[in-house]
Amino acid sequence: MKIHVSLRIFWLALVVFFSALALLIWVWLIPYGNLEYNLGVNLFTSSIFMVLTIVFLNVLLNAREESEWKAVKDYVKMGIQEELGALFNEMLNYVENGLAIKFSLMSLQDRKTANETALSELQKLKDAKELKLLEKELAILLGRESELKAFSEISKNLNEVQIKYSRFLLPQLVLSLMKIRDSIRLLEYTAQMQAIPKNLSTFPDAPMLVKDEVPKMTSALIPKIVAISFKNMIGEIDNIHKMGIEFSPRLI
Repeated sequence: MKIHVSLRIFWLALVVFFSALALLIWVWLIPYGNLEYNLGVNLFTSSIFMVLTIVFLNVLLNAREESEWKAVKDYVKMGIQEELGALFNEMLNYVENGLAIKFSLMSLQDRKTANETALSELQKLKDAKELKLLEKELAILLGRESELKAFSEISKNLNEVQIKYSRFLLPQLVLSLMKIRDSIRLLEYTAQMQAIPKNLSTFPDAPMLVKDEVPKMTSALIPKIVAISFKNMIGEIDNIHKMGIEFSPRLI
């Protein structure tokens, strides 16, 4: 992506340079006799030719890239769809009544009906004033690296799509993917926060007040942070669906 942007800037700089050179030759160097006429005309013609060549190559490159994008467009969108469906599936494991929602969706044979029902459940979670989470499952999620790995893998896959194809994606879509990535990072940071009270036991000189209060603070704060993270991701999944990417989770 950086190479692509740098190339665009380089070509633009060449266009500006040769355009400025042609203008300088035409309005100053030739009229005021600062350059021999035939030489000036040749330089002017060459400068205009260079500008047209660069513009033509740029158009050609854009056309080739657009052609390449058309070939993978549906595949990329399907990849985003699969990752968002997996993300929704993972969150249901820790949301109150999430398993009931899963079983209800799995019982639907028609894919279209299942998608519409899943979208309805997504909207309910999005519009809920407070997202209620399952305490035991939440403790497992944040206490075991293997449980959190599913979220991290989704974040990694979406980030790869964003980096590789961001110049073809809507800016709003790229922003939503970035917000989902940041929300998953928040989960990872929260898992580190949950480990703090356990680590305090390894410091015998730590004040008892700290040892008593820190676990209480973290136990009260962590569910709220995770709920915020989940709500943000649910909201972004809904936003992405409105941008034209189908919401079709494969529930297992």
